[in-house]
Amino acid sequence: MTDDESRRRFRRYWLVIGPFSSVIRRVALRLVATELDRVARDRAAGARERGHEIQKSARRQNR
Repeated sequence: MTDDESRRRFRRYWLVIGPFSSVIRRVALRLVATELDRVARDRAAGARERGHEIQKSARRQNR
């Protein structure tokens, strides 16, 4: 169980740190989301390109 003095100290600490912690967390999550979107787009583009190569190869074989 936490004593009253520790609770007060933590409350003061969190009043100072809390807003910055929230900003840092949001910025970090936004960066992660942006990177995941980029990777997903790159993979989708790569899959489309591989599909086109397979189609070209099939056309060459059917000649």
